[in-house]
Amino acid sequence: MRNIVCYIDEKVKNNNNNHLITPQVSKTSNSTDNTQCKKINIANFYNLIEKDSPIIISPGAAIEFTKDGVSNNTDIKRITSSTFNLTLVGIYEISFQITTNSIGQLVVVLNETEIPYAVFGNNIGGQIIGSCIITTTSPNSIISINNIAHNSSDITIMPTLANLIIKSYIFM
Repeated sequence: MRNIVCYIDEKVKNNNNNHLITPQVSKTSNSTDNTQCKKINIANFYNLIEKDSPIIISPGAAIEFTKDGVSNNTDIKRITSSTFNLTLVGIYEISFQITTNSIGQLVVVLNETEIPYAVFGNNIGGQIIGSCIITTTSPNSIISINNIAHNSSDITIMPTLANLIIKSYIFM
């Protein structure tokens, strides 16, 4: 068993504080081949919610991430403020964080289908943090982060930062 750590050849600028970062990923392999990381695509989308303007998300509705953050590619694209295009077939890591005063659950939605293993929530309010790995089987797949459709109530996103990070890993 060996662990492969891949560093992308370029540095990307963080739009929030203009620091340069070097994205990296590790992969564990049972083989003795020379598997190497070809490319890591990273995109960050966020929403700075105004102090007096909490956002209400109805059951089945998507969370808006209205601003673009760090990105080193054109393979992960914004379609709307709440939907994102994964142009390549592949493996993606989806991570998000929101702050709420509501009890509730959020789900990663792929091509208008809620992913059952990608449901995250809380039972007292506070932060909802989710992270999962998905595989796309067709190009131009669409993802969003939604209030789960069968929730019985709205989720209120509190004035703070809502954050979504999408990474794709291409190994060769």
